[in-house]
Amino acid sequence: MFEENIFVENDGIHLEGIISYSEKTKNDSAILLFPPHPKLGGDIKNNVITALSNAFVKNGFFTARFNYRGVGKSEMEDKDISLFDYWDSLDSKNDFTKIIADNNLAAEEIINISSAKSLILVGYSFGTKIAAELSLKQNVSHIVLISPPLSFYDYSKLAQFGGKILFILAENDICLNEDELKLFTKKHSIDAKIELIRGEDHFYRGKEDKIAEISLSFISQ
Repeated sequence: MFEENIFVENDGIHLEGIISYSEKTKNDSAILLFPPHPKLGGDIKNNVITALSNAFVKNGFFTARFNYRGVGKSEMEDKDISLFDYWDSLDSKNDFTKIIADNNLAAEEIINISSAKSLILVGYSFGTKIAAELSLKQNVSHIVLISPPLSFYDYSKLAQFGGKILFILAENDICLNEDELKLFTKKHSIDAKIELIRGEDHFYRGKEDKIAEISLSFISQ
């Protein structure tokens, strides 16, 4: 497996990312992964995000993941405040416009680099919000949403998505439960597959391979 550190620029802000691929990589689909919230330690080295990327690459996919503003080597426009305060401000305003724009640009860059014909979006926790916001991009074929915090963010765009959707959640998830998820999909008339990981919590420690197995089976359909 090969990994390269890359940077993309949006409005003068440089964002740090990793692209991963192998000798077996095909150019049919590229996968863009979105980490959890920075205030909870979310970055491109998160256990779930890293395990998924590794599994996807081993199965012939090109993957990419980017740190959000202020995380790792990714810059943020206000250098005089802490990472926590910056993201606390975004949360209080519930305004992630710049974060969505950053990742939209990253998606375009990855399609160009990989020459992929289609794009698969995979989000974990807060990352599911970003994946949902980009769901209406041209050529997005599949979306995998792991433990989406449905009560915190707006996911209504998923109702307009014409591709395939997979929800993965833990039995003891702090973000949602199975009944809430089923109610959400019914309310918005979303046709999605739901996979419940029994006995697990939101962090999936030791179950990363299980999530990768479920995700691989889904995106191969």
